Order: sequence, then structure tokens, then C-alpha cells
Amino acid sequence: MARSRVVDLKIFVAIAVIVVCGFLGKSDGLHRIFEYAERRTPEVSVGLTGAPVMLSHFIELGKPEEAKKAALVTGMEKFFAKASGMPEAPTARVSYSGFITVNKTCDANLFFWFIPAKNSPESAPVTVWLQGGPGASSLFGLFVEHGPWVVDADLNISARDYDWSTANSMLYIDNPVGSGFSYSSDDSCYARSEEDVARDLYSFLTQFFVVFNEFAHQDFYVTGESYAGKYVPAITWKILQANQDQNVHQKINLKGMGIGDGLSDPITMTDYGSYLFEVGMIGYEEKRHFEQVEKNVRQNIEQGNYKIAAELFDELLDGDFNKASYFKNVTGSDYYFNILQFREPKEFSYYVDFINRPEVRQAIHVGNKAFHNGSKVESLLFEDMMKSVKPWFEDILNSGIRVLLFNGQLDIIVAYPLTENFVRSLRWRHAADFKDSPRHQWKIGAVTAGYAQEYENFGLVLVRNAGHMVPYDQPVLGYDLINRFTTGKPFSARLQYLGEN
Repeated sequence: MARSRVVDLKIFVAIAVIVVCGFLGKSDGLHRIFEYAERRTPEVSVGLTGAPVMLSHFIELGKPEEAKKAALVTGMEKFFAKASGMPEAPTARVSYSGFITVNKTCDANLFFWFIPAKNSPESAPVTVWLQGGPGASSLFGLFVEHGPWVVDADLNISARDYDWSTANSMLYIDNPVGSGFSYSSDDSCYARSEEDVARDLYSFLTQFFVVFNEFAHQDFYVTGESYAGKYVPAITWKILQANQDQNVHQKINLKGMGIGDGLSDPITMTDYGSYLFEVGMIGYEEKRHFEQVEKNVRQNIEQGNYKIAAELFDELLDGDFNKASYFKNVTGSDYYFNILQFREPKEFSYYVDFINRPEVRQAIHVGNKAFHNGSKVESLLFEDMMKSVKPWFEDILNSGIRVLLFNGQLDIIVAYPLTENFVRSLRWRHAADFKDSPRHQWKIGAVTAGYAQEYENFGLVLVRNAGHMVPYDQPVLGYDLINRFTTGKPFSARLQYLGEN
């Protein structure tokens, strides 16, 4: 009888979780990819979700192997969709997840999911992925863009054909604190600047390589998308500085940074009126309005009035802090990530429901921790939105490590011409040579995948027929792109098939 009641309680809780998740509404937020109500399973379901795994505790005790063992993800194979005629689900990939504490005083913790490369993990590059937002979970990148699994409408998973973790050991981090599963007990530990973001990420990485020491000497790359156009240079610059510090004994084997459709320098990248007019989304009158507001945005940035600049930008494009943006009102589009689409794809939200299944929460060691929608992160980084990371970017280019910027041809919010504006404004040792370098076709066999301009350690690539999320829109091209970047193959080389040596 008692056993029956326990089973009934578990069934009730599972149903409650599904009902709660089902009724927590989503809306088409633009700046954070999409909005969703914060998810947390009911307190009584802790037995179903397990306890969070906190790796820093093991590190302090000098037990990194126990930390690694505790972080091992098991049971993912049971979430695979069963195809007809398939006797059993595919074998799940080895992966690790959990929390690393980056500030003990206010209990600030970053969540990660680490997936060692399928091929040659002992020598493959370790590649960090940071989602933008600000406040978006990097699990969006894992499940929607380029990780080993894809979530379907029934909340099952299947293997992705063009998975970045095939040849790269992918490290997905919910960054900064307050994004996704990352959390703090005190709001004072939320980032207010890119310096804060870099500080926490560096603390995370130094601890991560204590636990996963066998990966510490492999090539290390930092990559990301959208607002990570600030995160990526921030942590890359921080690592470069630490690596030059004689008092820092734990060096990170940094080789490069890659940014997709990234916002890095708002003053040179706020130029939407011309682009939207050229692609036919607005007319002359709307173009004049855009240009006037953009002029005001730039003037306020120059004067250090970042809050006013951010408010003007939000009213013009984002609509995150206003009911609707001018862009939405005049174009009718809820989606500024691809000029050919006006609404967000349904599958963008599937992963949120999947990772909030109690048994998935247990598998990835998050327990009953809330899955944040990033609204607080965005609010506290509001002024940061209009600040630049250009000085860091120029230092990074001058350091000689590899730098790749790639843009989808169809993006609006970080359209290719805006990235060109930023690149042309950079002052670094090879700036003139880069500007004079030829732009060539990027070919995969007979297919023109895009166009690339490369000189020394810097590359700028346009990806054909892709929007803001390049790996989602063009998975084959995204796969080729990341592998060329982390293996040092130029985009001028014509590969006959993906993965060619």
C-alpha cells in the first residue's frame, strides 16, 4: 500500500511538472532569442530530479577525479526517439555536466555541459560555446544549433548529422550568472560589465581544467554568437593577460576566438536604416526615421550616455523593454534573425521543455535549480549593451592568435554590412593589409558556401543563405566552418567532402 502511494505521488508530481511547464507561456522576445517563463520543478519532486552536482567542493578537497565521476552524465540513451525497426536506442555519447562555483561569498555558480570529441578526444581542440542574449542559455546552441542531439516536438532526442563535437570537445557554459541554470544566491553577483563576465568565466575555466586536466594542454578556442560578440573577446583578452602574468602558473593553451553574427562595437554597428531599405523591408520615410534615431544612439554613446543610447536602441529594434519596437511596427516582423522569416521557428523552444523533464534534470545534475529566462541578466547589463569591446579586440588581433568573424547573409540584427563597418574601423598591425587582401569564394566541392577575406591570423566570412544562427540555418556549412577554423585550414582551400584531411 505504501509503495503504491509512493508511485502515485511520483506520477502526480510528473504530471504536475508537465502541466506547469505547459502553461508557462512563451512569447516572441527578440533580443534573447525567445522568452520563456522561468522553470522550476515543484519542491516535492526533488526525489525525481536528484541533487545538483557542485564540482568546486571536490576541487577544494583535492579530489578532482571524484568531481569528474560525479559530473558524468548517464542515461541519455533512454531519451532517444525510437525509430521504426530500430531494436534499441543509439549508445549515448560520453559527457559531463554540473556547476562550478565562481564566487563563494554570494554562492555564484556557472552551469556547464562538456562533450568530449567523438573523434580523437585525446588531441581534439577544446572549444567553448557561449550563447548571446544577454542572458540566453548555451543549451540553445547545444540542442538547436550544433550539439550532438536534436530535440523533437515529443521531447525526445535524435543524433545530429553535423555535430560540432565530432572533431571538437565542446564546452557549453550558461554565461553569465543568471543565464539558463547558472545562478547566484545574491543579485550583487550578477554581471554589470564585461569585466565581470570575464572574471567569472576565468574562475570557471581554471577550475574546469583542474577536473579535466587531461584536456588542459590541448588547443583551446573560445566561440560564441550574437551578444557573445562581447563575451568572447572579454574572456579571450582576460586569458591572454593571465598567460603573460608570471605569477599565474596555470596557463590556458589559447589558440583563437570565433564569433558568429556578433555585436562587439555598437557605435560602428548601428546602421540598420540603410540595410533594411536596401533589402526592401522599409521605405524612404522609415529609413529617415531609422537614420535619425541611429544618429542619436551614436551621439549618446560618444557622450557616455549608455542608458539613453540603450533605451533608444530598444525602442527602435529590440522591443525587450517596450511593448513593440519601431522595427516590428513598420515591418510586421517578430523575428529579426532572418529576412526571409517573420516568426520564430517552433523548434527553438523544444529544448526548454526537454531539459526541464525531471529525469533529464537528474541526468544533467541540476536538481531543482531554476532555469532562468535571462531577463534579470539583460536588465543588469542594459548599459553594457551600448559599450564597446573594440580595444580588447584590437589587442587580441595584435597578439597573433587566430580570430574568425562569420556572418549569415540573411541576418538583420547583426547584418553583414554592420560587421564590415566594425572590421574596417579596427586599428591593428595588419589592418591595411587585411583591407587590401582579396575576397575569395569559400567552396565545398563545387558548392559556393560563402565568401571569405583572410590575412595572417584574421578571417571574415559570409555564409550564404544563413541568418543570425548560422549552424541552425546551414548545418553543413557551419560544420565545415568550425572545423576549418580550429584546424587552421584556410577558407580558400576547396575541400571535396566534409572532414577531409
